Amino acid sequence: MFRPRNILVPTDFSKDSAVALEEGAQLAAHFHARLHLLHVAGEVTQCAADYCLTLDEMESARERIEAKARRRLTAEANRLKKRLRVPVQSEVRFGNVYEEILGEERDKKIDLLVAARHARHGLAGRFFGHLSEKLAKGSPCDTLLVKAPA
Repeated sequence: MFRPRNILVPTDFSKDSAVALEEGAQLAAHFHARLHLLHVAGEVTQCAADYCLTLDEMESARERIEAKARRRLTAEANRLKKRLRVPVQSEVRFGNVYEEILGEERDKKIDLLVAARHARHGLAGRFFGHLSEKLAKGSPCDTLLVKAPA
């Protein structure tokens, strides 16, 4: 029988991710598993078009992004710990979202990935696979994609 011990829920703080987070938290409570929350932020780039940041400005921007994400993750973790009494760990990473999620799975020995199944919109959605589909195919652990109600 499948009994996950470590459940990972990546979040971009969207409404879709909130639905996946709730599902992951409920599963963690049911299986007495540890819940891992992850937010992946894109790397801060030094130059964009005709404007470049100094190294100090880049570091400052990165620190602000990380601090804001940590505050949001901590608030979610505290809410879930109190309501469902599940152990929750949270992590902020920078880089490629897909690669960082897979890295977190390996590092934390994740048994189950619970991710939002974001809807694809427009022409780009028809031609390019979405992150959730890529995770379902490439994740080394079992994956549950959660679709938010319309």
